[in-house]
Amino acid sequence: MESQPAETKKSKHEDVCPKCGAQVRVGVVRCWNCKHFMKEEIATAYDRMISQPRPTIYSDPNYSEDGDFELSDDSSFLASDADFAPADGKSAAPGTKIDSASEAYGVAQAAAASTDQITPEAKSADSASAQPGDQSSEEVAHSVATGGEALWEIAKQETEKKPSSGRRKPARKARPGFLFVFCPHGHRVEVQEKHRGRIGACPKCKAPFTVPFKKVEAPTGSEEGEERNSDASAQLLRHFPAMHLHLVEPTKLKIKPNSLAKAFEEVEICLGKDGLAMVSIAKKGMRGPKPDQLRKELIEHLENDLKLKNVPGELKHLFDVEELQQMATVHPTAYSHESIFGGVNVFGPGLIAVRLPGREAGKLEFLAMTLSVFRRFREQLKEQCGHELKFEADLIPLEETTTPALCHYTDKPIRYLGNIVLYENDPEFQLELVGWKCQACGLTLSEDGRKKENIGGKNAKAIAKAKCPKCSNAFGRNPLYALKQEESPKKPEDE
Repeated sequence: MESQPAETKKSKHEDVCPKCGAQVRVGVVRCWNCKHFMKEEIATAYDRMISQPRPTIYSDPNYSEDGDFELSDDSSFLASDADFAPADGKSAAPGTKIDSASEAYGVAQAAAASTDQITPEAKSADSASAQPGDQSSEEVAHSVATGGEALWEIAKQETEKKPSSGRRKPARKARPGFLFVFCPHGHRVEVQEKHRGRIGACPKCKAPFTVPFKKVEAPTGSEEGEERNSDASAQLLRHFPAMHLHLVEPTKLKIKPNSLAKAFEEVEICLGKDGLAMVSIAKKGMRGPKPDQLRKELIEHLENDLKLKNVPGELKHLFDVEELQQMATVHPTAYSHESIFGGVNVFGPGLIAVRLPGREAGKLEFLAMTLSVFRRFREQLKEQCGHELKFEADLIPLEETTTPALCHYTDKPIRYLGNIVLYENDPEFQLELVGWKCQACGLTLSEDGRKKENIGGKNAKAIAKAKCPKCSNAFGRNPLYALKQEESPKKPEDE
């Protein structure tokens, strides 16, 4: 005798499964436990659907939706030359036009499908039964068999009429009588040619900018051109590109070598009768003018002898002639206790530091430069602004002076430069090794004499520990340098 499921009390939100007696939520079709249908009418309908499935309907393989499709005479086809390239060797019947790219693509697919379904025997029969004067057969052959070829032919014709120029549109050129100028924030402004040399304001950010002058070149070989070129070169002498500007807070200064070597900002220094201008040409924004373009405009501004307050770029400050009297050379200095840096080269090896007039309380500004730049800066500062910059003549040579000596072995005279660290770190000077000096007794050897006696090895790598021939102490590594002499080209011998 089979066990019957225990009677379970019904609740408001639950039903009892008639087969297993499990509690099932109201509205559920099948029991979660035994998968039995909760209602008999649903179970009866399900059994009837399984026992009598619907018949499968198959389409006619010879049926084609495009059999009666005809193209209108006023249709046209537009295609993008940049996205579509026709293949070679395709052809189509003349006079064929397609309404759009989507319809043309559908015609091509239908043609390909119809062509694949036709057997070789049917193809031969159609070609044999087709007559030259039968117009209907020609239309069917074109719309079905050559729809894809028509697409290629139309695209090829469009390509020949309008060659592809790439996806990117060309940059818009300035109108006649106008030019494009970039403001300091990178906005492009179209300005009339007659406004060259004047100051304008950007319509977007209201930042001031200067419209550059047009550079006029004189004919080659004329006296006027030579005079103008000499004036331009004189204007370039008072322009100092990519100068290192160091902003120093004395309370945060670390007195150790090279502590400020990387803490600088690159600025353009321009000298004129109205003072000294510090200009920044750093690129701002993705579409701003490049530094090289701004520097070119800055040079053109100086060539036209315009006022420094209107220079292109970002004018950081303009020191007048009276303020420049406060400038002074602070490194190198003869007395280290008189310097804020204590004689330590914090700006980097071989650099000369000049203090600028103070602009902010509690902060000092310095320009660091090489020896050749310092010479030109001091000369132009005196010529343009009338200020003679003081310096230590023993530590900063304004012209090349050499010290004479004799080689211990060959008695050959040699001449070497002093303050060699200034020359070694200046790319304007080319040096050559001429000798060595003992650190203990000051004995000098020429480079040829050292090689001859093999002091310190072939390449002088061991000369620091080599024995001095005079005092018998360690020779040390103290090379002597002189300016490299340019070799004059040899004249060819007469045959």
